[in-house]
Amino acid sequence: FLLLCLAISAVGFLLIGPRALAIWVIVIGLVRAFLGALVLMLVAQQVFRGTGDYEATFRAIAYGSAPVALIWLPLIRPLIVLYALFLIIIGLERVQAFDATKAVLTVLLSAIVLVSVMWVFGAGHMWVPPPMLPRSV
Repeated sequence: FLLLCLAISAVGFLLIGPRALAIWVIVIGLVRAFLGALVLMLVAQQVFRGTGDYEATFRAIAYGSAPVALIWLPLIRPLIVLYALFLIIIGLERVQAFDATKAVLTVLLSAIVLVSVMWVFGAGHMWVPPPMLPRSV
């Protein structure tokens, strides 16, 4: 299901561009889903004593990522991301037997963990804008 949604998004990027994102949407989407499910499961189990396993958490990520099929539409992209996060939170509630607060905190803590790991491995420059250099006259 996730691969189908990512493929639809890749076709959309091929149609309206940027075309270079087409293959990366699939690759990065799959890696994000597998690693995201691992981090979400670890945070849910270790911090909030969740009861779900990796497979169930991955299913919640995969089904929650259904709106990604429309991520290639530029005007509604922020709404698509927010709706996907909402669906992932609802999925975590069911899979980990959480209330909404624990599910939201699990997503936020997982995002902090992922950004921290990216920073340690040298990918942190993607989150910080480049410094403003004065223009020479």
